Amino acid sequence: MTDAIETQIKENREQARYVEVTDEAKEKLADAKAEAEESFAEAEQQLSDARAELDKGWQELSDGQEEFDAEKQQAEDGFAEARDEIAAGKQQIADGSAQLDAAEQQLSEGEAQVASGKQTLSAKEEETYAQLDAARAQLTESSKQAAETEAALEAQAQEVIQAYGEAWPAEAWDAYVQAAVEAYLPVARAVVAEQDASQAQAAVPGLVADSQSAFLEALQQPTADQLVQLAMGLGNVRATIQALGEAQAQLDTAEQTARQQFDAAWNELNEGEAQIIFGKSQIADKRAELENGSMALSEGEAQLAQKEQETAAQIKDGEENLAEGREKLLEGETEYADGKAEYEENLADFNETIAEEEQKIADIDMTQWYVQDRTSLSGYANVKSDAASIEAIGTVFPMVFFRCCHSHQPDDDNPYGGGGPRSDWNLQSARLYGS
Repeated sequence: MTDAIETQIKENREQARYVEVTDEAKEKLADAKAEAEESFAEAEQQLSDARAELDKGWQELSDGQEEFDAEKQQAEDGFAEARDEIAAGKQQIADGSAQLDAAEQQLSEGEAQVASGKQTLSAKEEETYAQLDAARAQLTESSKQAAETEAALEAQAQEVIQAYGEAWPAEAWDAYVQAAVEAYLPVARAVVAEQDASQAQAAVPGLVADSQSAFLEALQQPTADQLVQLAMGLGNVRATIQALGEAQAQLDTAEQTARQQFDAAWNELNEGEAQIIFGKSQIADKRAELENGSMALSEGEAQLAQKEQETAAQIKDGEENLAEGREKLLEGETEYADGKAEYEENLADFNETIAEEEQKIADIDMTQWYVQDRTSLSGYANVKSDAASIEAIGTVFPMVFFRCCHSHQPDDDNPYGGGGPRSDWNLQSARLYGS
């Protein structure tokens, strides 16, 4: 009976049981594989996100570095330009001060010239007026003497005229005396001017000869020495009085001209002195402007130095921030590379394990089916068969443990795109444990 059953159904039952066991193992392995692949996909996405974050961080760092360099160069150019302007301002002040010094020197020289001119002009004025006064006094005295001489000669002439009475040739006499005046006038002018009168004196007899002859003829006397001397004396003294009058007029004109010249000279000196005073005032104002400009430059230079220090500190902070951001990005790159390597290693281990487990399923032996009679120990046989099946199933249906943890902390303190991602990648191997 038992043999008949074994012959009829054993092979079918063993095949059915084998299919049941292997299908269950494949299903559990597929579930484990799907779960692991989902975790690996999540890890791969996290790696991709981390790479994107790192690339973004590097770009932000590059942009920050470029902006930092541009602003640094702009600041350096601005400071250099400010320094040049301050230097140019100092040079202008130095040039202006030198020009003021030169102007002051010119004013001092001009002031000395004005003082010397005043002293010289005052002495010259005093000397000129003294000479004019002396000349005037001399002319006055000479005029007085000439007038007295003329009066004496005129008195003598009146006596002679009265003595001749009706026979006196008045017209010829007057003509003779006038001719003598005209003949002696060049002599008198030369004498008054203190010049050589010899040539003019020698010409006198010839100039009065005709008038003299006419007078003597009218007088009906071939000679009249006393009257000739009287006529010539009157002509001489009257020519002298006329020359003295002309000299007096010339003296008045000379004095007026001298006064005008002295007044003009004094006005010129006073105007020069006023210009010097005004120039000194202008120089004082300009020096005050230069002093104010120098103080403003000093304040600007101090402010520039302070600003340079502040900017240098900002540049240092910026460089430190960039360096810190670069260091964090490098750390992130290292962590990313470690995480990626671990991921790839775990993925390879997982694929290898899956292949091994699939091979184990393929290597499961055909199940055994037993037919027992009443005399057999069915409990023992069942236990042995079930233990073998459970062992096979436990070998084929694993528990897959996979953990992937990714944390990213951006650095908000870095103004240049900063430190990059900080990634902790811990990909533990997919392990299959038999149950």
